Amino acid sequence: MTRKIVRSTVAAVLVLILATNSALAATAVPFSYTVDFKVNLPGREMTSSTGTFCNWFHTTYVQRPDLDTWVWITLYEPGGDYGYGIQVGNTLYYRADGLWHAACWSNFQPNTVYFFRYQKNNNTFSIRGEGNVQNHPG
Repeated sequence: MTRKIVRSTVAAVLVLILATNSALAATAVPFSYTVDFKVNLPGREMTSSTGTFCNWFHTTYVQRPDLDTWVWITLYEPGGDYGYGIQVGNTLYYRADGLWHAACWSNFQPNTVYFFRYQKNNNTFSIRGEGNVQNHPG
């Protein structure tokens, strides 16, 4: 009986250490970023003291500008099948037109790890973009 309690306690401590290290390794909002991908790309893990994530994004290069290309950005939390993440926010769609596009995801748990996933249609060519993430809309 004592062995089970010790193992459970050790397992609980390890889970707590892993969760704490994950939160510490996440980037605090605000930060700037660049992306370069063909199909989809998970962004860096991040935390917000307010539970709000505002993302400004624009494309800087589209390999096939003759195609009608769209980028979509979704807020996820870590976990899920195969580590893909669990969608927790709405998906926003932007034309890959070089203009700045912005949106905010609000009312999420403060100081909890989340990440944006960047995806696009027309999966056979590269796209690049840049942006910044803040914890307020302005």
